[in-house]
Amino acid sequence: MTRRILLSLLAVFALLFASCGSSSSGELGGNWHRGDGEFTFTSYAPLADKPITVYYYIPTKGNIKKMRVLFSMHGAQRTSAPGLENWKYFAEKEGFIIIAPEYRKPYYQENGYQFGGVMTERLGAELAEKENWTYNSVEEIFDLFLKETGSKVQTYDMFGHSAGGQFVHRFLLSMPQARVGKAIAANSGNWTFLYTDGLVAESGTVYGWPYAVKNTPMADESHMKSFLSRDLTIHLGTNDTATSGSYVPTDEAALAQGKFRYDRGLKFYEHAKKLAEEKGWEFNWNIVEVKGAGHSGKEMVYGTWETDAEGKKIYSTENYSPNGAFALMFK
Repeated sequence: MTRRILLSLLAVFALLFASCGSSSSGELGGNWHRGDGEFTFTSYAPLADKPITVYYYIPTKGNIKKMRVLFSMHGAQRTSAPGLENWKYFAEKEGFIIIAPEYRKPYYQENGYQFGGVMTERLGAELAEKENWTYNSVEEIFDLFLKETGSKVQTYDMFGHSAGGQFVHRFLLSMPQARVGKAIAANSGNWTFLYTDGLVAESGTVYGWPYAVKNTPMADESHMKSFLSRDLTIHLGTNDTATSGSYVPTDEAALAQGKFRYDRGLKFYEHAKKLAEEKGWEFNWNIVEVKGAGHSGKEMVYGTWETDAEGKKIYSTENYSPNGAFALMFK
């Protein structure tokens, strides 16, 4: 009898241990589990032939159903790894979830990623069917997350650096019904100005999308009003002033917006603020600078760093600036 009781107790303890292990590191359902993970997303029918690799990080402890969700949008290098790495230690410490979809070439060229596939060609005049816009994938991935994890959150936040910053601000402009809470667009190489007649370059050429809203549904006042009412931060590194390089936009349309990324971001914010004032529209944007930051997603997320004897920058979750994206988003 004693032996049977002892074995029963051991079995109970084993179940409890297994249960505890499952809650901290086990499967949550579908494609999701605690810690680092990835899966291929093809369940949105119009983009099913253009697979998206979804990387994510879910903290090893805490109530997943109540955690905030952050979409981290990658740059032109087309890898989600740096963006995920920049945020995951904060996510583990503070208890939020990161989803980092990766839009790989050849499925998503510049027109398909940074510019959302709104036009059928990069500078084409033909508008694509809205259901084919890349931006729809974010909402669909969020729906999948909610369905498979049982999360009760109703909104998600967004951060994008460089080409990711382009994605974020055009996403908000194009998708007025998207369930976005806070958004940060950092160090974009170019922006979509709310010029309904187009952006005029030095040569006299008039540009529409992606440099202006001309000839798009986003030229409608309802889209622009919604865009300006969003909780959006234009996030700029004061040293992001390169005028050449592999990923520095130097076409005449980009140059018509400013000499370099920092300059273009300042002008974009002032343009939007002025339009809201002229129209009497609600304006909920902020502009925040990170002093000394160049074109670095990590510098923008932390907002500060230390430098070792060899000149290497050292980052810590205990050392962040109120101007960094983490503090702006979560503090």
